Amino acid sequence: MPADGALPDSHLATGDVLEISGEQLQELLDAVLSRGCPLRFRARGFSMCPLVRDHDVVTISPLAGRAPCTGDIIACRHPQSRRPIVHRVRAVRADGLLVQGDSAPLPDGLIPPDDVLGLLALVERDGVTVYRARSDDPAAIRHLAWIVRRWRNRAA
Repeated sequence: MPADGALPDSHLATGDVLEISGEQLQELLDAVLSRGCPLRFRARGFSMCPLVRDHDVVTISPLAGRAPCTGDIIACRHPQSRRPIVHRVRAVRADGLLVQGDSAPLPDGLIPPDDVLGLLALVERDGVTVYRARSDDPAAIRHLAWIVRRWRNRAA
């Protein structure tokens, strides 16, 4: 960076894409969400299909004192790899949250409360909103979880 503090010509402008590693994403999530701000980024992978597809843009919001419940989709650290993931809460237990991707065959494992980074607030695909979380309606969240379970089991 130049000594005068100006950004170099190669800085990102609105609409540009910054490719970062999972570790960098986790640091960014921690930093932004801890300040009470949402973070928007391009999701990678297929574990949350059909709701979140590879390259959809997702917005993660801070917990803001809200405890995740069954059916919520959370950003968290994977229990083994410690990489950030965005998966659905299948069960709330005393020792953590059992999470699983909607199209994943098995749960990821228990997520300690300190490893929950935030809640999925918005999913956009090709500039169109395909999902907006309604944290004020737990029944709607449970209903969506039921629909996803039926979708996942249809091929079984």
